[in-house]
Amino acid sequence: MRNYFVDLTERSSRYLLLISVPLYLALFILFDGLGIKFSLSQWFYSISGHSWALKHNLITESVLHDGFRALNIVVVAGILIFYLSQWFKPLRVTSVTRLSQFIGALLLSFIAVNLMKGVTGMHCPWDLSMFGGRFDYQPLWLAASQPDPGRCFPAGHASIGYAWFSLFFYLRKDFPHFARKALIGSLLIGLLLGFAQQLRGAHFISDDITTAFICWAISALIFIGDKPHEIR
Repeated sequence: MRNYFVDLTERSSRYLLLISVPLYLALFILFDGLGIKFSLSQWFYSISGHSWALKHNLITESVLHDGFRALNIVVVAGILIFYLSQWFKPLRVTSVTRLSQFIGALLLSFIAVNLMKGVTGMHCPWDLSMFGGRFDYQPLWLAASQPDPGRCFPAGHASIGYAWFSLFFYLRKDFPHFARKALIGSLLIGLLLGFAQQLRGAHFISDDITTAFICWAISALIFIGDKPHEIR
């Protein structure tokens, strides 16, 4: 596993983007196209007593949802303040160009996921009649035309982890060791927050997979001309 993450720091952003496309398509077809997402959510629903018992749980809602969202806002605000300070030469400690790429990728990831949620119109599992809700499930290509569309695809909360793929791309040129840690950290946080939302009935697993791909693709595109870490 360690060698795999080492290898990613030595690949071009173009390569990392290209390999992510077939991987995403394969995972999306597996979980969404073959309906495995329904089986997983049905299992989460059944082990909670055929209800979304963890929807308002202290850990899943107050800590992993509300708490992480507030923490992310604070961290992003701090980074933006640091970024603005770098435009003043006496305070400059890093490249404004690369920092701009990092900030742009981070914010664009949040924005893109949020905009897609409004466009796709997909409902959350807890909204669907098969899970005790009041709406019938509509496939992705029909969801937006519903009279009362939802906002549950892709997964917004998981982007709190996956948007930080941008930190991996930012660090990997000069600090590959820290870049690998950033990649692992963003993956773990994205998986944790995504899983918590699935337990609450807020998302299907395919929503989280799509969010991860969007965030990864945005960072790879913004850093497309970046030279990878060279092996010495």
